[in-house]
Amino acid sequence: MQASRNMFPHLPVHIDGGSSLSHQDTDSVVSSVTTKVKGIALINSSELGEQIWDVADYVISPEDDESFFLMTNMIITPNQTQSKCAEYPTQKSVCTSDMNCTKGFKDVQGNGVQTGRCVQYSDSEKTCEVSGWCPVEKKVEPPKTECLSVFCVQGGVMAVQIQWNCDLDNGSCVPQYSFRRLDKKDPESSETPRHNLRFAKYYKSSDGKDTRTLIKGYGIRFDVLVYVMG
Repeated sequence: MQASRNMFPHLPVHIDGGSSLSHQDTDSVVSSVTTKVKGIALINSSELGEQIWDVADYVISPEDDESFFLMTNMIITPNQTQSKCAEYPTQKSVCTSDMNCTKGFKDVQGNGVQTGRCVQYSDSEKTCEVSGWCPVEKKVEPPKTECLSVFCVQGGVMAVQIQWNCDLDNGSCVPQYSFRRLDKKDPESSETPRHNLRFAKYYKSSDGKDTRTLIKGYGIRFDVLVYVMG
């Protein structure tokens, strides 16, 4: 997938506090943050072709109120339906006969429930058949993008730090912004070196079947951290 984007995050911060000139005191302040991203993206993928995406397409629902996930790369599995098909080849799914497959077996890392049959996955390989969303997702590396940063290809977690040091006597209250990476920089040293999540777009096919496009989205999760002293 290749993407060209113009996106602008907007981070309004609301602060509750008060001041009194009769005495001097220092205290922490309660704050709240809302995030909003605007912009469009030109997407060009082998699965979907060239498309224009807006915020509803590339910004995924936040995991909490003070963060947002910006998708920068993806692996797409289109036209999935509830059926039976060959599992993706793994140590637990590769087979040579039905004897290697257990009916009802569910692999936590798999894509469905085994039917007990060993079927052809490719010209040179057989795997256990599963019942689930087919064709199954392939476990492949995320595609390279025009953006060469590892963030764009594999995703990551960034902190947006907003520091307020407010002198309420004279109304001086200007925020300072800084950024730092929260996830581990070395992919080999982390159990989850990439930041990604899966979501699906559901629709009815021409013959009335429930169908979906599965998207494994890689991207950057921005956590907004506010520190206030007044």
